[in-house]
Amino acid sequence: MVETDKVNVGKLLRRTRIKLSWVLAAALLVSVAANLNFANRVLYLDTNHPFHPICFTEADGLVVLTEPMSERFKELTLTDWTYSKRLGTDKVIYISLRDWKRDPDGIWNQTWKAAEYIYYERTGKRLTAKESSEMRTSHCKFIRKYVLKKPEGK
Repeated sequence: MVETDKVNVGKLLRRTRIKLSWVLAAALLVSVAANLNFANRVLYLDTNHPFHPICFTEADGLVVLTEPMSERFKELTLTDWTYSKRLGTDKVIYISLRDWKRDPDGIWNQTWKAAEYIYYERTGKRLTAKESSEMRTSHCKFIRKYVLKKPEGK
């Protein structure tokens, strides 16, 4: 009878190990999924990608301007945009990597609108449709002038 009990205990231990291994495998999969979800939220959806204005040239297409932005442009960016954004303690505007990659044309359009508005504030004149069309497609000079911070001494 002792031998039979040993066999039954051995079978019971084997069954328990198999069940436990499935539970551990399921727990590991849930943990990996949770970590991937968290990484996606932090790296892709969180507002931690530095924002830069964009301009357009016929030769190069959309061009990212990495120079410092003017304070007025930052104000307009933070108040008028539909993207999720935040101003960091380092005075840099951050948007999500998802927004940055998903809609570069939208960011270009918002940059252009802000530049036109700053131009209007400074000069009191609105751009004509012809001027606007020429400046949009010919170069980034207009955007740089009204969106970027002027270097010291110039």
